[in-house]
Amino acid sequence: MYEMGIVLFHVSLVVYIVSLWHFAMYVFRGRQPLAARGLWLSLCGLAIQGVSIVVISLGQGRLPWGNSLQNISFWCWVVVGISVAVSYGFRVKVLGMFVLPLTIVLLFMAMTGQKSSSGYPEDVGRTFWATVHIGFVFVAYASFAFAAVLGFMYILHSHFLKKKETGELYSKLPPLNLLDRLNYRALLAGCVFLTAGLALGFVWLSALPKKPDGVDPKIMGSMVIWVAYAILLLMRATSLLRGKKVAWLSILGIAVIVPSYLFVPHVIPKELKGRDRAAVEAAASQWTPQTREGVSHQGWISFLWD
Repeated sequence: MYEMGIVLFHVSLVVYIVSLWHFAMYVFRGRQPLAARGLWLSLCGLAIQGVSIVVISLGQGRLPWGNSLQNISFWCWVVVGISVAVSYGFRVKVLGMFVLPLTIVLLFMAMTGQKSSSGYPEDVGRTFWATVHIGFVFVAYASFAFAAVLGFMYILHSHFLKKKETGELYSKLPPLNLLDRLNYRALLAGCVFLTAGLALGFVWLSALPKKPDGVDPKIMGSMVIWVAYAILLLMRATSLLRGKKVAWLSILGIAVIVPSYLFVPHVIPKELKGRDRAAVEAAASQWTPQTREGVSHQGWISFLWD
């Protein structure tokens, strides 16, 4: 089953590349029908990638953050999903031209490190609160990534206006006020999901019979990111920061998030990893063979809730 999931992952990557080509032809050649076709292909790639995430998770017997392939694939899947939803909802045809390059690069990186650890203990998906906590954090970071893409589009549009340049790309970019509004909503959604994710994470940690020693770099990193984005959102909401400044800070934020979550799992001290895993294994000590057998009959909902 795992091998089938990998095949579907590769198929989704190819579909994303074809979709990007359609968007590029729409932007630089002005071929209107290719925009709708590119968006339709993005939706197809999203569906295939979603199936691959489920199949790989079932094949490995754990949720989609067991290794770098699952980790990054799930994150990119959420980013593309947000992009497709906004494209249909606000009729922004050019979003895929800016979202898909980042997605394709990260998915290629995921392929090269598919056996690398994600930094999460293997048994973390056995508790409901840990599962929801990690899922919310991933959605938050996907929202921040989407905000960064919108920020880049805002800066590019501002550059064209300042230089009084016109062309195929400029004519297809959304208005500045729409980009600014969507950027604000993406930042707001990211902060809401990250706040909920961190709160659930503390609920999960407090429920562990044996607390991990030391401080997990992922927890510290998430706290720092939450503070930074909360300040940015507050300044944007009170109009202390607007326009290009918010756009640049959105890009800076995701430029910090992506490398840290690609490389932090490989620099966590081994001693800390061992202590965290021991704590999680203690929490999962009641995972009996009877319970494991019940999962196959009752499905993933009971699996997560137990």
